[in-house]
Amino acid sequence: MVRSRERGRSKELASRVDEVLLTEQLGSRPARQRNYIAEHSAFVTLAREMSASSSSFTQCLCDLALELCNAGSAGISLLSREDGTEALRWIALSGAYATYVDGTTPRDFSPCGTCLDRGSPQLFSYPERYFTYFAKVEPPIVEGLVVPFRAHGLDLGTIWVVSHDDSHRGFDAEDARVLESFGNFAAAALQQVHLRENISESELGLRRMLDAFGLPVYATDAEGLILQYNEQAAALWGRRPEVGKDMWCGSWRIFSTEGAPVPLDACPMAITLRENRPIHDEEIIVERPDGSRRRIRPYPSPLRDESGKLVGAVNILLDVTDQRRGEEALARLAAIVTSSQDAIVAKDLNGIVTAWNSGAESMFGYSAAEAVGQSIRLIIPNYRQDEEDRVLESIRRGERVEHFETVRRRKDGTEIPISLTVSPVKTASGQIIGASKIARDISERKKAEAALRQAQEMKDHFLSLISHELRNPLSTILGNGILLRRRAQQQDEADVIQGLDDIVSSARKLDSYVENLLIFQRLESGQLELDLLSLPALAVKGIQTFQTENPARTIRFNSPEDVKPCFGQEALVSLVIQNLLANANKYSPPETEIDVSVVANDNGDPELHVIDRGIGLNKEDMASIFTPFYRSKKARAQASGMGLGLAVCKRAMEALGGYIRVQSRVEGSDFYVCLKAAEAD
Repeated sequence: MVRSRERGRSKELASRVDEVLLTEQLGSRPARQRNYIAEHSAFVTLAREMSASSSSFTQCLCDLALELCNAGSAGISLLSREDGTEALRWIALSGAYATYVDGTTPRDFSPCGTCLDRGSPQLFSYPERYFTYFAKVEPPIVEGLVVPFRAHGLDLGTIWVVSHDDSHRGFDAEDARVLESFGNFAAAALQQVHLRENISESELGLRRMLDAFGLPVYATDAEGLILQYNEQAAALWGRRPEVGKDMWCGSWRIFSTEGAPVPLDACPMAITLRENRPIHDEEIIVERPDGSRRRIRPYPSPLRDESGKLVGAVNILLDVTDQRRGEEALARLAAIVTSSQDAIVAKDLNGIVTAWNSGAESMFGYSAAEAVGQSIRLIIPNYRQDEEDRVLESIRRGERVEHFETVRRRKDGTEIPISLTVSPVKTASGQIIGASKIARDISERKKAEAALRQAQEMKDHFLSLISHELRNPLSTILGNGILLRRRAQQQDEADVIQGLDDIVSSARKLDSYVENLLIFQRLESGQLELDLLSLPALAVKGIQTFQTENPARTIRFNSPEDVKPCFGQEALVSLVIQNLLANANKYSPPETEIDVSVVANDNGDPELHVIDRGIGLNKEDMASIFTPFYRSKKARAQASGMGLGLAVCKRAMEALGGYIRVQSRVEGSDFYVCLKAAEAD
């Protein structure tokens, strides 16, 4: 196998020039970000050098190309005729090849000649594999970018940069654009040598420079009269100033960034001419004749002759309107991200956190200082670590993960349900460099869903209760009614009375169920009007009513005389008393007593106590006893019921502005009902 000489690693020789070309990669490589400040500073420097000698200008151009493209060497090759044949002479060099200045390469067999033949930028890789004479040049070329420049349709030469290190990032489309701009400068400067018109070389160079610029630029004489401007400047101003008449600036009007009008004789160009110094890092607002405005950063620089005398100035105008709008949009976006209650997090493709907003701090408990630089797995429970692997795989494929419901871990170890949306973060060239994620706390939604499920379960339970608890008394009523109708004459009086008692008892039970349901519905619908009541009197009345139907149960009542009146609604308070007495009677042994008292609590409010000696309550029962349709296991085993009575009591007391609570003992339960005392006038 034929190979070139060893230079760190061997390369096969190429038989065709296309084998050493990588030009097609210029459009696909990720382009570096434009360095506006460095580029425009270079333009200002070149503008100053335009009035100097061509050798000084081309050397300056090489130095700037070397710097802006981060190259190992840079050069300008000028097309010339050597001994009857065309060659490309290296008229200016910078970097490692500076000592080869004035060397030549053949026009018909060289990278520069290939570039001129193809009429566009060309990217070479280890060109010595084809152009073998480069094997004598040290250091070797790893990659070279060559750009042609021409004037009036004629090839003049090339400007090029090369790298000598395999670790170099590789030249990209941004480097090609910079070299093309510099090539325009080179063409304008080199034309000065050949033109023989009755104008000074500096004036001609200035005109060519303005035409070659890709940015708005204009020039004035030492007095400030506008001498030249390019089409970009006219487009920026929205008008064409009159050459030799308009002064300092072609703008219609000028304002400061705060909006204050600026007189033309106080504009940056006027100050540069008056003080004979360049002005940088200032911004102004230019208004066009149509009223539209642009935000401008001007770079006026004085022009001097060989003796140092001021002969004019050139001003490069950088339109930063879109840049400032972008910065403002980013600032607004940053404010939204910062103030968002959702957790907004950025991470790289390895899952390392690069941004962490205040919402993430609140949600997960880690400060930005603690989270940034750490793996996002910090907040992922061990049993969900595989989720991060799947998310990162989707991001690398450019896919978006939307509304992914999962669980994450806070700093304190507790877990929180979240809805997660993850999107790829891309560069301007489309390269995926990371991910942004928005996490929303869905704890309340999960609670609502649980409540909905509970409500559905309650509904099912209610329907089951209806079918059982209402059917039983209805069956009793129906059965006794049919029996009495058919055989009343055949039964003795005691059996008839017992049947009627069963019908009445079942009817009362049904009436109680229906009354509780109706009251529960009414309490859910709105507020109630309150009356002035005596809780001891209502308790006595309730006990009397209860004992009329349950004469065998002993109830002890006690109440001091100083209990204050209270606000309430008699029907509801009486219902609460009847429910509490009925429960105490239902779940207490027949021989035990029920204690009822009304006292003033620590706040002076009247409080009713109902104390039974029944089945008592465990912790689970205590937490759910006031829930609609809830009945403890002990209660279900001992007596029938719908589990609605205590729920009605609780809603009733809340609607009346009071409360009901319970305490459990080994044998029995203590219920406390309180209403707000009426203040004395």
